[in-house]
Amino acid sequence: MKKSTLFSVILCHFIAASATLGIAPFFSIILDKNFQLSHSPLVGFLYVLPTLLTAIASPFWGEISDKINKKSALLRAQLGLSISFLVAAFSSGCLSLFILSLCLQGLLGGTLAAANAYLATTSHRRQLSQLLNLTQFSARAAFLIAPIIIGFFINLFSPLSVYFLLALITFISAVIIYFSIPKDKNKNKNYDHDKITPNSKPQSIDAAINILPYYCLLAASFIFNFSTVISFPYFITFLQAHFNVHSGLILGLLFGLPHAVYLISIFSLQKYRQQPSQQPWIFAGALILLAFSLYWQCITTGFLTLIILRIVMGAAITLGFISLNRMIATLKLQQQEGKVFGWLDSISKWAGVCAGLIAGFSYQFLGITAPFIISSFILLIAAFSLIIYLCKRQYTVTRSYHA
Repeated sequence: MKKSTLFSVILCHFIAASATLGIAPFFSIILDKNFQLSHSPLVGFLYVLPTLLTAIASPFWGEISDKINKKSALLRAQLGLSISFLVAAFSSGCLSLFILSLCLQGLLGGTLAAANAYLATTSHRRQLSQLLNLTQFSARAAFLIAPIIIGFFINLFSPLSVYFLLALITFISAVIIYFSIPKDKNKNKNYDHDKITPNSKPQSIDAAINILPYYCLLAASFIFNFSTVISFPYFITFLQAHFNVHSGLILGLLFGLPHAVYLISIFSLQKYRQQPSQQPWIFAGALILLAFSLYWQCITTGFLTLIILRIVMGAAITLGFISLNRMIATLKLQQQEGKVFGWLDSISKWAGVCAGLIAGFSYQFLGITAPFIISSFILLIAAFSLIIYLCKRQYTVTRSYHA
């Protein structure tokens, strides 16, 4: 793949992620200033609405892109976002129109799945895990940077006026896609003779034992995303209650610290080469590390210890995503990149929605540390279940090979 093509795809994904992730934290301001709804419980509902609809729509759009082409899917996602933002910009005083715009954003968006499917179609398997890390990197960067930039513009203009800017930049990104990336032909270099899949004969006992099937990767993606996101909604409240921290700067820095660790370390860590068969064990280790970092965050009383634990959490997230993407890269896609990555995107979105809902209920009924404890518990169960699965598989496969 040409570097210019890769740059265009990642840039356009970053623009889309920045637009969607950057405006969402300001929904409370939008409801207050444009719809005269202060402290409205609608904020939480509107926050998850696009994510929920993307989770529903992504598999459908993925299958459509397999039948047409992945470039068209990217164009559709960018133009869909542009249209939804334009509708939002004209919704002043009409809450129903604003909610409709969020529905359109969720149903017509899905740039991450479209970008990953395009990269999987046009790249070599050996590059794919690194390319998936790039799209994950751009999403994390947008998560940190976009609210700052959009917050700056909201101070200058009315909140809904910013939607005109978002509509413009996503339209420009669609133009960039149209003119700068080649049309894929669904002839993927991924279909090498050495591709390992659950349905193909493994090249070694090691591969037969440790290569995870697709449904296991979907479950791994759900658990990993769920357990990471569930601690987000009430982390600021947790800091204020347990550490008496009220500085917006310090609160923001501590919240973003794991993401900053990811952004700083991802490219260094992904350079270390391991065999595909090692990735499930690395992933299990990342789950255990993440579980302990989350649990100790909710019981520690030392501020410096908390900072160290946030750094450890960032390292665990980084290792988890690297190993997960390397396992995904071993799948034999069989010209179904859109479907595969559509479902992966859908699963991650469902994980986010479930995490937000359970975080809210657990905080309400069990206390402010409940999301951390629930996350740690689920991560440990998942990690040890994976280890038991791999050990049992090792015993079964070894016996069959030597029978």
